[in-house]
Formats: sequence, structure tokens, C-alpha cells
Amino acid sequence: INTLFYILLRVITKHKFISFLGALLFAVNYFGNFDMYSQHCYCFFMERIVAVPFILTAFIFLHMYIEKNKLKYYLISIAFYFFAIGISHFGVLFTAPFILYPFFWYILAKKLNKKLFIKGIMIGLSFLAICIFFVLIQRVSYAQIGPQKGIVQYFLSPQENKYPEKILRQFSYWSQYGPIIRNFGSSFSYRDLNVKGASESTAYVIIIYCIVALVIFKKSPKVRSLLFVAIFGTVIIFYLNAWFGQYDVLFQPDSNRYLYYPTILLVIFWTLFLWSLWQGKYKMKLLAVFLVVGYYLLNWLLISSAIKDVLSWDRSTKVAYQYMNSMRNRLSEGTLVIAPYPEVGVYESTFFTEQLGNREVEFLAEQHPYRNWNNVATLSATVIRLHYDNECDCIKEQKIK
Repeated sequence: INTLFYILLRVITKHKFISFLGALLFAVNYFGNFDMYSQHCYCFFMERIVAVPFILTAFIFLHMYIEKNKLKYYLISIAFYFFAIGISHFGVLFTAPFILYPFFWYILAKKLNKKLFIKGIMIGLSFLAICIFFVLIQRVSYAQIGPQKGIVQYFLSPQENKYPEKILRQFSYWSQYGPIIRNFGSSFSYRDLNVKGASESTAYVIIIYCIVALVIFKKSPKVRSLLFVAIFGTVIIFYLNAWFGQYDVLFQPDSNRYLYYPTILLVIFWTLFLWSLWQGKYKMKLLAVFLVVGYYLLNWLLISSAIKDVLSWDRSTKVAYQYMNSMRNRLSEGTLVIAPYPEVGVYESTFFTEQLGNREVEFLAEQHPYRNWNNVATLSATVIRLHYDNECDCIKEQKIK
């Protein structure tokens, strides 16, 4: 994926070093990537990541088509996009750039005419048609899954649905480097990233984005179409995240899967800024390198902090899993086992209940976001609570019922 991202930037900018810097920004980004590639649910990978190589390839050929006007590139782009959405329907979230890019490319052309205007719209509509096709298939197969409100109905109630605030907050979540900078040189944990800090910094983040956008618009007129795609495409994806509503994006600080697709566009945005700086004098080139080094360091600190936290309960996780496996034979039907957290979470609870408990014995995380063990315990014949003891490096049982 990182290699394809480099190729995409190389095709667009025609500049090797800037493309390398942009690919580096994408590869090390904590907020968009860590939750997808680390210890979280495999479903994150299946839902979003598997489609990205084909989405990037489709976008590369789309750019080649509108740049060189060769039909074969358009057909290849359509084919890759169709396949990408077909294997991972969450890819429809990235449809906006395919609709917007040809539109802005032709509307900002020096010799704009009615024919080019219509052409830009028709190219975008062809990708939108594929998107709608797979959305309809999804709705037929899983009619009960999805937003409760229609997308237009949701849009017409901004105060009730708070989507303007949710869009701006997601920009802030993706750019929440303030706590690291403030605590630089002292102890820092990725857990310092929080809703309050992101909310307080939202206005400053948006001001910075506006200033950077103006710099790109003025210094790099050749990529204004891509600048608009990056901005409006990101806003649309953030809007869809809010509309989809599986989780309230207002309260999703730290790395999360909702920021993965926007990361592609936001990194393109910042790569265009680096390119604009690179076209300036020597001091501007030094500033571009300094920004990339600083960005790399901040993300390295975040990733290191998160990995350190995960490894801190690696040993206790192994001990807990071994103990639950060894105790299964002596557990009778109707037993509830309250497992320690974070060693056992939502997905682990389901796995152990189905695979180890055979649905006769339920293993439930002590801190489960959807099921309170106190409520489940009232319906269980036997209730056993497990606790990891650091001193003996062992699991201790407490029979509650």
C-alpha cells in the first residue's frame, strides 16, 4: 500500500523526493493507521484495508486518463474500482475523490467549455453508479444494518445531528499532536489524547488547515484540482462517518478506523504543501524537511507509547488464556466466567464463549461495553471471577455465586 501511495504521488507530482516524503507521511501516520494494523479486530483489516491497493491503483489510472485522455486508462480505473468495492463494500466511503477529481480537473482547465464540463460530471457519475450498485446490494442482503436516517434527512438537520461539529472534530482528532509537543522531553502516553484536548484545539487546527490550503492554492496552481479533492473529499468522508453512526465520532479520540480513508486524502493535502514549499528558496526546502522530521518523530512517539502499553499486558494475557483453557473441563453448563480486562475484551469474550465454552459456559470481559456482567450473573447458575495477580504471575479465582 505504501509503495502504491508513492507511485500515486509520483504520477501526480512527477517529483521523486516529494513523493517519497508523502509516502513516508502516510506510512508512519499513527491516527489513521495504528488502529488498523495493530492489535485490534481483524474485521478492520477486512472491511477497509484489503480494498485500498485496488482503490489506489484505480485512482492512479483515473489521473492518467484525465491527464492523457486515453480511454484504456479510464476502463482500467473503472475495473479496479469495481473490484475494490466488490471485495470490500466499505470502500464506498472513498467514492467522493473519484467523483470530484475529474470534475475539478476540467472545471479548472484553462480552456474550459461545456463539453469538458459535462465530461467531468459523466466520469464522476460512472463511479457513483458503481457505488450505488453495491450499496443497493448491501441494503438487500443486510437491510437491518445501516443508518437510521436517510443521508438527505440527516443533512437537513445539522443542529440536531451535530454533523458540522463532528466533521471539524475529526480534523482535530487526526491532528492531535498538541499533548506530545507540550510534554516533549517528559513522560508521555498516547492515553493523553482525549476528547477535551481535541475539542479545545479544533479552532486552531482549522485555522492552520485554511492557511496551508491558501499557500497551496497560491504556490501550486497546477494541483488546485487535487487540493479541492483532498479538502472536499475529506469533508465528505467525515460526514459519512458521522451519518453512518455506528459510534459517535465526537467521542473517538486516538487512532481509529474512521480516520483510515481520510488519512489518504489528508496526507495528499500535506504532500501538496511540502511540494509548494519545495518550489521556494533554500530556506523553504529546509522547512519542508524539518516538518517531515518533526511529524515522523511525533508519530514515532505515539506508536512507541501504544506498543509499550500493549506489551505491558502481554504476559498477563498469556497467563489468563492458559488458565481459562485449563479450567474448562470442571465448569458446568450455565457457568459465567468473568475474565480480566484488558486481557479479554469484546471479541475475545465471543471467541472463548463459542470455541471453548461451546455456548454452555460464557466467558465475559470484566469491562464489556455492551454487556454488564452484573446483569448476566443474575441469569447464571454459577459465577466465577478471574483476576490476574502481578506478584505471583498467576490467575486467582473468586467464586461469586
